[in-house]
Amino acid sequence: MKIVLARPPKTQGGLEKSSVQQPINLCSIAAYLNANGHNTEVWDFEVEDSGPETVRSRLEQSRPDLFGFTALTATIKAAHEIACLVKVYNPEIPIMIGGPHASATPKQTLEEFLNFDVVVIGEGEETALDIANRLEKNQPYQGIFGSAYREKNRVVIELARPVIKSLDDLPYPDRSLLKLSLYKGASTPGLEGENLQSTELFTSRGCAEKCIFCTVKGTFGLGVRFRSPDHVIGEIIECKEKFGFNHFTIEDDTFTYRKSRLKELCQKFKELNMTWDCDTRVDQVDEETFKLMRDSGCVKVAFGIESGSPRILRLIKKRIELDQVRNAFKAARKAGLITQAFFIVGSHPTETIEDIKLTKAIIREIKPDFLLVNVMVPFPGTELYDIMKERGYINGTEDWNKFDCLHGRPAWRTDMFIGDQLIEIQKNILLSYYLTPFYLWRIFKKMLTREGFKYYTSATLGFLKYLFIEDRK
Repeated sequence: MKIVLARPPKTQGGLEKSSVQQPINLCSIAAYLNANGHNTEVWDFEVEDSGPETVRSRLEQSRPDLFGFTALTATIKAAHEIACLVKVYNPEIPIMIGGPHASATPKQTLEEFLNFDVVVIGEGEETALDIANRLEKNQPYQGIFGSAYREKNRVVIELARPVIKSLDDLPYPDRSLLKLSLYKGASTPGLEGENLQSTELFTSRGCAEKCIFCTVKGTFGLGVRFRSPDHVIGEIIECKEKFGFNHFTIEDDTFTYRKSRLKELCQKFKELNMTWDCDTRVDQVDEETFKLMRDSGCVKVAFGIESGSPRILRLIKKRIELDQVRNAFKAARKAGLITQAFFIVGSHPTETIEDIKLTKAIIREIKPDFLLVNVMVPFPGTELYDIMKERGYINGTEDWNKFDCLHGRPAWRTDMFIGDQLIEIQKNILLSYYLTPFYLWRIFKKMLTREGFKYYTSATLGFLKYLFIEDRK
């Protein structure tokens, strides 16, 4: 069966123009489908033209028997717009939709977006394969675990599909299906270099934490499942030899969970002459861990802090202490690693001005090399969404385009702030940090090299455009 899997376009602001992540999730599903006898393409409309004429031309060339999307909440409408083009081309092409939004709201998604025919709930590989096999044999969707579909005048949601226990059983994501020349630089800030060839890598799936704002459990379930070190290294070797990648952004929610596994991976990384970066938690690292990581090629580490208020951290179930934050950044600097910190404005609807002041204070104290401040988004399927709904801060006809952490104008409020005020607080936190003398001096020193000048000039212009020019809708 000929299958197309697509990622819809999303709002592109100054912070993202040069740092688009490759859709490794679609490459993984496509590899699994192809390994089981299908012929799958990946179309990435974040970097490719999604105009009606282009889409129609590609459909005529490809002639798919099945079309699939992955979509975030903020891109679900964009996915449906392209689905409309597919149906205009050929109303008989079945369209499946997966990703965090559809997984959290399968019934609502099918009721709201009539050109989607079937929902893939949770992990995509096995469910997508079952759907393709059924369609190839002209059989109905009934009984496919992890799916939802229409039957007469109602939506049927099948039993949940168990998560894939052995990730080593999956083939490596097929990056050859991407137009790799369209992905420039690294997908994470702070990594410059004309010879940098970067890709994303998942060495595990899932997260053991229960933060109220996170959507991960809706896709990958509760808990963490790990790939074996040998399976991870096999993928890295393929990426290096087949595509020339020399840097890897590890997209695990917390890469350092198992210290014994981390040590084994770092030993193998060291032998491969590669650089890498990752996300982790401040309660999962220390000086020894950072030294191990640095010696194996790690150049950057990012942490989700979310708030500088102990009260808010407790309410959002972050399970970290501010002393752990201080110690982690101190240890990372000592190891010579680039640091990035993530914070959320309005991470709990009871956040006050005093809580915001505490956030600004901890940012000034830890001095991250890169700071990203998002405005809170109550994504469907999260505990935060339920809290906001219960308080009456979200109406029943959500404008999903606004559910964008960086580029949307919030259509909701908190106890203390309306949406526009949340944006102004976000901008104030960013400017109050990035315009401090010590930070400006830090950037000035980095710009003394040719590569640093090129990178930080571009990054600064993008940042200013994001803050002062971009029109949030």
